[in-house]
Amino acid sequence: LKLQFLYFIEKKEREKKKMKLSTIALKGMAVFYVYYVFWVIALPFIQEGHAIHSFFPSRVYGLLLPTIIISVMLLLIYNYMCYLLFRGGTGRITEQSER
Repeated sequence: LKLQFLYFIEKKEREKKKMKLSTIALKGMAVFYVYYVFWVIALPFIQEGHAIHSFFPSRVYGLLLPTIIISVMLLLIYNYMCYLLFRGGTGRITEQSER
């Protein structure tokens, strides 16, 4: 009974650590999203000489980077799909292949 209780406590501690990591990741992604949206949508309406432009790269990268990332991800997905299609069967022996 004591070992089960200790396992339960360890499980709760692991869940708390996962929850902390999840909240940190969620907050980080939210900050990145706000930064990106401000960079791409709001920044073109601010005058060029304003000091806030020094915190952001050129607007060209705002569209170029996501395009490259999405293209590479699609390329990897399509390559994996082609690999699955052209590698042949599943490798399992079935009743029909035994004959």
